[in-house]
Amino acid sequence: GLQQNSENRTNLALVNTGEIDSSQDTFIIELYDGETGKLANTITGVTLAAREWKQFNMPLSEHAPQGSQGYAHVVRNSGNNPFIAYAVVNDGNGPGERTGDGAFIASSP
Repeated sequence: GLQQNSENRTNLALVNTGEIDSSQDTFIIELYDGETGKLANTITGVTLAAREWKQFNMPLSEHAPQGSQGYAHVVRNSGNNPFIAYAVVNDGNGPGERTGDGAFIASSP
């Protein structure tokens, strides 16, 4: 459900829940082109401390600009804590454009 076009933009966020211990989690985020289904880019070395949250503003625009829609596959490659990944599709190509309303996209287990 990631989008980056003249009407919408998507932010992607990760949370290290810190449920198990105080260790950090490290992630790989694979961005796929929604039209071809092919891997468009990989974001590596994303590290979050326990109970830390990080948002990626417009990840398609920054890391996979050749596509206007797609999806992300988030993999924890080190750490002990569960994590939450979610996205928000915002109305408007940039902040202050259109209504700015957002639609929440929950991660799937």
